[in-house]
Order: sequence, then structure tokens, then C-alpha cells
Amino acid sequence: MVQVEKQHYYEGYDSEYRFITYWHQIEPILKNKSIKSVIEVGTGNGFVADYLKKLNYDVKTVDFAADLNPDYILNIVWDELPIADCTICCEVLEHLEWYNVSFALENIRSKHAIISVPQYCIQFNLGLRFNAILARFFKVLSFNLPYFFTKPKFSGEHHWGLGQWGTSKRKFEKKIRDADWEIVERFSPRMYQDIVYYVLIRK
Repeated sequence: MVQVEKQHYYEGYDSEYRFITYWHQIEPILKNKSIKSVIEVGTGNGFVADYLKKLNYDVKTVDFAADLNPDYILNIVWDELPIADCTICCEVLEHLEWYNVSFALENIRSKHAIISVPQYCIQFNLGLRFNAILARFFKVLSFNLPYFFTKPKFSGEHHWGLGQWGTSKRKFEKKIRDADWEIVERFSPRMYQDIVYYVLIRK
């Protein structure tokens, strides 16, 4: 069943926060000169795929919602994904039940992957910036308190988030390693600790 209707991606969907998420999906690809082809799982409004195509990347999209017009209509839990240099799978895995996340990670067949998942937490930021040196220092002072006291509950869209009871960051990263991925980088945007990005490479 489609959890999100097509109009969701076009009616008030884009925001400052959304454009920050686009950048963090795109930047790791721009930095890795070996990446020429990309699979994007979760078509959304097509912004990321269109941006990369304009930079001459070979981009194909995957979704199980036919009305989003993906290049491939596939279910990431049951179907192996097409092969590419890199797969983007951002804001997708939380739409799956927790026990299906491992199957999805195994079905990504690229050498590189960029994934993101929500983190349920109370966020604290010290929002001062004087120069580049202190900006690094203040980045350390951005921290969060996970909602470890809450249990995952289906919201109508999301089944789980990092930091909840039974879906900790440690357990999620074990799923990543068990699917034969190595974590190259893990980060959250400084002002938006409620999302965690992983840059992965096949072992």
C-alpha cells in the first residue's frame, strides 16, 4: 500500500529543511569522482535526480508507487535493485517495518550508498559562530537526547526512528554491517539533529 500520496511531494513539501536534505544527498556524490551512475530509491518530487542529471550523471529512479513515474517499479524489500556506482536511499527505510530493513540493505547492489533515517531526539544547539575555527568547536556543542523511553509506533508513514526503544543507532548500524556494508561517514546537519546520514561502501 502506498503510504504517501503523490500530491504530498508538491503541496508545501519543500522548505529550508528539505533543501538541506537534498544537499546532503548530493554532496557525497559530487565529492566521489568515481561515481558516474546513480540509483535513487524513493522518487519523491524528483529534485535530486533532476539535479544530478543536469550534471551528466546517469540517474535511474526506483519506487513502488507507479504514479510517481519511476524508471523501475520495485519493492526494495523483495526485489534486488539495479546496479549502479551509488544508490541513494534517503528517508525510505523508516517506511519499512524494522525487521524488513535488513532485506532492503541487502538488496542495494551498488558499491557506494547514501542513506538517511530519522532520529527521534531532543536537540540542543549553541547557535553562535564567530569564525571557522570556533564553528568547528561549536559543532561539538550540538548534541541530542534520544527518545529511548518511547517505543516505535506506526504513524501512518513511519514505523520507527533511531533513538527509540529497540531501534537504537547501535542496532541500526549492526544491520548495516550485517548486510556487508562499511560505514565511511555518519553525520547529521548541525541545526537538524533529527536526521542521520550514512555514507557506505561495500566490504
